[in-house]
Amino acid sequence: MTNSPFARGVIFWGRGSTLFETLLLNLFQYPDDGIMPNTERDMPCWEMGDPFALRHEPNGYLDYLTWQSNRIRLIPEAESKQAVVREMTMIPGLRLGPDVKSPQKRYVQKKKKGEYIDEYSFLYFNANKAIWRDYDSLLKRNSQAVKPPAALEWLADLIRYGHLEENYPIRLMAAGMLADQAKPIFYRRETMPLPLKLLRSAKYVEDIEGILGQAEDIDGKLRNALNTLAEHVLQWGAEGRPDSNDRKNLVKQWNAQERFWIELEPRFWEFIQTLVKDSGQALEQWQDDLKRIAAQRQLQAGMNKVLS
Repeated sequence: MTNSPFARGVIFWGRGSTLFETLLLNLFQYPDDGIMPNTERDMPCWEMGDPFALRHEPNGYLDYLTWQSNRIRLIPEAESKQAVVREMTMIPGLRLGPDVKSPQKRYVQKKKKGEYIDEYSFLYFNANKAIWRDYDSLLKRNSQAVKPPAALEWLADLIRYGHLEENYPIRLMAAGMLADQAKPIFYRRETMPLPLKLLRSAKYVEDIEGILGQAEDIDGKLRNALNTLAEHVLQWGAEGRPDSNDRKNLVKQWNAQERFWIELEPRFWEFIQTLVKDSGQALEQWQDDLKRIAAQRQLQAGMNKVLS
């Protein structure tokens, strides 16, 4: 089988109060070459003479939305003068080219030897990293290195043209799966607050990027402290340096870094809600929360050492 465009990576869209509102909030202007190049042959698959005509790039957004990744054949049988289907067969259909970018995904430009190259990677779900830790990249609308989901651009346009008020209660939806080759590991759907004021000023995005960078730095320092603590614990009464795998297993058993990020998430969403009201207060509170939670995790690891 051939993967559909939505089978891999995280898909983002804006969610309204009803299904109708949600559809309207994600209906991009058509045609729009900024979202996807469009040709005069663009149409849904059921209007095409041959929807499986060989091509690796869609004729436009309508073709993309109805892209025929696989051919399915139902095998009918006659039973009591009725047609029934007990078997089917499936073979690969069209395969999208690697340069086709989904408007529903977030892309980051790749680097090679420290220099940006003309290749982009999209965001996957990660078993070890929650999606909110990339929240700033979803809002970077004027960056060459980052291409956020088109829904964010569309919402910003609706605000700019006066069709959507800044206090409208939008939530950003993220859905997808993590897979190992053809084996799905998990499916996930997340809902995130999206104050629309964040789309009005790049300063908000800079603040969010800054505080997430601080959290990553603290996480690195916490990891180093835990490794040092684990090495001293294993060194006690032993000869020679501890085995690196034993040190990793002990740090993993303490579970301090995972707890650090779990406890930080609700503080992050409080920061987002406060940021659009009082950025100074939001930044000050974040600093306090970050230091307190990191200290608690390090202290907990030390207590585990004493109790063990």
